[in-house]
Amino acid sequence: MCQLVIDIAGELSARRGERFEDYTEAVRNLARDERFPGPLVRRLERLPGFRNVVIHGYVTLDLDRVVDALDTLQPVEEFAEIVRRLEPETDAGR
Repeated sequence: MCQLVIDIAGELSARRGERFEDYTEAVRNLARDERFPGPLVRRLERLPGFRNVVIHGYVTLDLDRVVDALDTLQPVEEFAEIVRRLEPETDAGR
């Protein structure tokens, strides 16, 4: 799920001609689009770090915290709803 948010954020940045040095910056670029509320972007910008911890095993994961994080997917659901509304606009612009 983290990677999907990161990939979509990167794609949207690229379509707007914006550059980004890392995944977190790609997600932060969403704030430049008024359809993505600032509080949502601030919550989503933690996903790349979480992804890196999980993928690269930087630390021992506290599985209770992982489950808690998965139980509160509201920011990802809100992001997905905004992206769903973008889809017709993107298709029409091609």
